[in-house]
Amino acid sequence: IASASTDKDVRIWDPISGSIVHKLEGHAKTVSIVRFSPNGQFLASCSADGTVRLWNTVTGQAIGTLRGHSETHPVNDAAFSPDSKQLVSCSSDMTICFWDVRTARTLWADGLRAHDDSVTSVTFSPGGKRIASCSLDRTVKIWDIAGNLQHTLENHTAPTLAAAFSQNGKQLVSSSEDDTIMVWDIDTEFEQCVKHMGAPVRALAFSPSGDMVQTDRGLVNIYPPSLSPTPASREPLVTQDWTKCDQILMPQGDYEVTSIATLGDTTVLGHVSGAISFIGF
Repeated sequence: IASASTDKDVRIWDPISGSIVHKLEGHAKTVSIVRFSPNGQFLASCSADGTVRLWNTVTGQAIGTLRGHSETHPVNDAAFSPDSKQLVSCSSDMTICFWDVRTARTLWADGLRAHDDSVTSVTFSPGGKRIASCSLDRTVKIWDIAGNLQHTLENHTAPTLAAAFSQNGKQLVSSSEDDTIMVWDIDTEFEQCVKHMGAPVRALAFSPSGDMVQTDRGLVNIYPPSLSPTPASREPLVTQDWTKCDQILMPQGDYEVTSIATLGDTTVLGHVSGAISFIGF
């Protein structure tokens, strides 16, 4: 497990013992996002200093510092390609950069001016041939890996926050500060489904069956039962709320939860104080 912090450092943790495996130093300002590569060998850290740093997760050694965004604007997100060979990053300077992980060099001559406002998040398609970007300009854009714009999805009425491709790469789900998630047919740019969530969704993913979307506000059915491609009984249905459980944990004060990650039967909580808790179930 990796954590980012306002103390400018990145830490890699053993999820079983809760001990620090590596402390990664080098950023000049707050580190806001960390991303593991799919193969687990690399870690990318995004910082308000305008850089992305690549790290070897086994040795804790720095692989390179990726400088392509403005030094005066924070890097907001990064994503590895499915084969872990490329990395895409985005910044408040309205650009997207595309990198070779092994060499830590840019694959595009310059940062791509992608949006008309800050780019909030980026993600790869499962096949690694497309990239989706979200922005404060209220759009979601789909790019090929050569940096060519393929589609612009623009029905949200507030900044877009996150996006995820379906397993077959034909659909995209996006979230926005307008409190909705939208499911799109990418090639036709048709909005297939809108769900009002009651609050902004900042993390989401399609279920393997493709008929539900997992969000940080619960599991959402995106098809009416009569149109669902799989029987409704195959997965639980939660709309606009968390799954109910026997115990509810509501840490307060310094232990207010700011982030959550899970691994098997272990849940990791990041707290506003900077502390991290490990809970076994």
